[in-house]
Amino acid sequence: MSAEKLPARHRCWADLPLDLLADVSGRLHDIADYVRFHAVCRPWRDLQQLHSPPVRRTFPPWLLGSYRSSILHSVVNLRGGASATTSYRRERDDIILVKPPGAPTVRNTNWVATADATAAWIFSWSPEPRLVDLLTGSVNLLPLFPCHDEIRRFMENPHGVLYSDGTVFLYSFVPAVHDLGCIFTAAILRPGDTAWTYATKRLYVPTSRRLAVAYHNGKVVLCSGVNYNCVLVVDDLRGNMLRPSWNVTNLRDYYRNGSYVLESGGELMWVSILLADRWFARDPSASHEPPPGALLVTVHVLEKTGASGQTCWAARDGRSLGDRVLLLGSPASFAVDAAELGVPGGYAYFVYGPGMFRYNLVSGEAKLVERLRSGWGANQSFMWLRPQISIAPIQEIEKKLVRFF
Repeated sequence: MSAEKLPARHRCWADLPLDLLADVSGRLHDIADYVRFHAVCRPWRDLQQLHSPPVRRTFPPWLLGSYRSSILHSVVNLRGGASATTSYRRERDDIILVKPPGAPTVRNTNWVATADATAAWIFSWSPEPRLVDLLTGSVNLLPLFPCHDEIRRFMENPHGVLYSDGTVFLYSFVPAVHDLGCIFTAAILRPGDTAWTYATKRLYVPTSRRLAVAYHNGKVVLCSGVNYNCVLVVDDLRGNMLRPSWNVTNLRDYYRNGSYVLESGGELMWVSILLADRWFARDPSASHEPPPGALLVTVHVLEKTGASGQTCWAARDGRSLGDRVLLLGSPASFAVDAAELGVPGGYAYFVYGPGMFRYNLVSGEAKLVERLRSGWGANQSFMWLRPQISIAPIQEIEKKLVRFF
């Protein structure tokens, strides 16, 4: 039915000036709202088609977390407000993503993401190794794994990262049978490879939750507690121990809650979340905002020093990160230009306890900006996703709709 035949109370979009419609669309900060507006407002949609090339829009990233057997998507208010949103409102705003056909149960959180968080998949073994796109359901087939029961057991529910050069990096941690350690296994598929390259190492650490992993310059990098830092060369599993350059004495009263590894500006960064023992003992669930100094975020970069070219972790001053925002998650963390998101730079965002925290890398202030739904994030897995707009021309959409009417 055309706009002219509609009752007056249904012609609100058609009656608005195009410049006002453009202003309205510019205030849509969630990509899902943008797509809905595109679907219902034909005058504005027709205006968009006149732009060549199309106007590029940037939207805040989604935060994905598993909830029971579903995947929840939530848009985090990166700007923050006067107070954190309530869990009641969070449960109203969360959106459940439909599990793609052929994907396994999401409770295992066997997610694979691009290093810049622009795409995400679920890894599936059956009927053959594949990546199932989380939004479109499209399938990317992967080479078969060897018929080795131990490898298949170790890699049953991996995490993974797809890097910009096309390298697929899958990894997993399986608890050791007789002690508190774990078995780390990595499977690497470089561009042009027809078979996987494997690396396996026994780690004598109590849990895998605070381990961060990345594939950087042909090496597998593992980061954990203060006394356990190593680089694993794929063809030499002995590895090289990397000692931190920070003053451990000043941080001896802190408990390491999380580690994240990401690339930014060509550098490999290691971001650590530290909690004061005294605060953690009183409030282990983080039900209240931490007092000053109770929560710290440290940033280190991997660099070579001296004539010998020895590799080590060097501390990075928060002021040097004032132009970017760090979004920390698993399996991938990433840094983004603050101006691109329209938010102040020099902040790190991460999930701790029941909510999303924002940490000022210059002042050291930590603030709870969003409370998440109770029960979010099985195995402490939260993934950022920056979905890209891909809307078919309206003529193509109308042709597809004809078959249903």
